[in-house]
Amino acid sequence: MSDHFRLLVAVPSGPYWNAKFAVDLINLVAFFSSLRVPGYRSQELRVANVRSSLLSKNRLDAVKMARESHCTHILFLDTDHTFP
Repeated sequence: MSDHFRLLVAVPSGPYWNAKFAVDLINLVAFFSSLRVPGYRSQELRVANVRSSLLSKNRLDAVKMARESHCTHILFLDTDHTFP
């Protein structure tokens, strides 16, 4: 069994978010908190909003944040998309 599952949800964006996206992100965090990730003793979720006008720079900065935080996984979500 692995020790820690550390997920960074990276949200590269400009200055504004779609409201439906924000609600979906809140539901994702709640769902993650209510279930255990199989094979791990503990789990942690962080959300990072990396903002600038350069999407590729935002993504690179998010990867750096994940590495500095010793995250085991990273999930990129775009603010103009919605999800169940």
